[in-house]
Amino acid sequence: MKNDKKKEEKRIARNVSSAYATEIRQKNTLAFLDKFGEHNRIWIQQLADAFRARGKFGLHLFSLADHYDDLRDKEVAMFVSLLFANNDQLLIQQGTMLDVLGSHPYDTMIAKGGLSDLTIGEVQNERLPGAFTRNFHIAHLLSRVRELYDEYGGIENSIREVLKENKCFDPFMALSNLLMGIDINQRQFKFNLLLMIMAETDGLGIGAWNFPEKPLYCPENKAVIEFLEIWFPEYHRCGLTFDKALNYFGLRRQTDFYYAYLGFEVLKKVNTDEVKKYVRMYQHRFDIRKVDRLYDLRNAVPRIFFEPELE
Repeated sequence: MKNDKKKEEKRIARNVSSAYATEIRQKNTLAFLDKFGEHNRIWIQQLADAFRARGKFGLHLFSLADHYDDLRDKEVAMFVSLLFANNDQLLIQQGTMLDVLGSHPYDTMIAKGGLSDLTIGEVQNERLPGAFTRNFHIAHLLSRVRELYDEYGGIENSIREVLKENKCFDPFMALSNLLMGIDINQRQFKFNLLLMIMAETDGLGIGAWNFPEKPLYCPENKAVIEFLEIWFPEYHRCGLTFDKALNYFGLRRQTDFYYAYLGFEVLKKVNTDEVKKYVRMYQHRFDIRKVDRLYDLRNAVPRIFFEPELE
């Protein structure tokens, strides 16, 4: 018993020591970045603003909805797109899904009872031509979408009702609650991107939904996390989550970080040398924690442009 007690005391001491070390690391790193990263934070916001204003976003996971004009048709197409794993799958399956959904996806969904014909017998385990998703996954999702229309009169209304019933919820949590039990991966990325498109009024946003005073979050996937880790390499070791690490950048909206990521992906292709040089210098100075030459970053940030410069 005494040995067990001593082991438990040692374990508690280790946990306390580890938590204290993490707290000190977070405090010191944030204090360093507050000075060192000042001009980089300004540049990140400028990058986000410039890319959003550019208005060219290319293919994204919910591009299927761009084929339709009616809001309800767009909503059905966007929810079907939640089943795509990535843009590559979207490209491959887009033709098939356009055929299945028809010219008016909402009417198709209502007429076919959420495509319940895809759940009959062996058909449910099969896949539509060119599709990666089994039929019953498509039918299950659309049946739930139809229920939301029947019960609440629309997707936005359904999210609003959940927010009203749960004051501490945000739109992401509300949407997650409504689609509980539906097999959808990468929810942090897909749900936040869908909400950003539907509720924001600029950039990718179409301004169809409105959730006053409720925050929207940056879509989070491996690529966006890697972009964050360029500028904040040790955020995990500092005990910070993805969302809390983004607070360091002081962005006007958290979703600005996603536009900064998109802009960076284009910028590093058209202004390659400056971007590479800047990232190397930033990470080197972060590693050695040098803050004596604060104006290095202001003078070194890459120029922002998204079209190749003419010779």
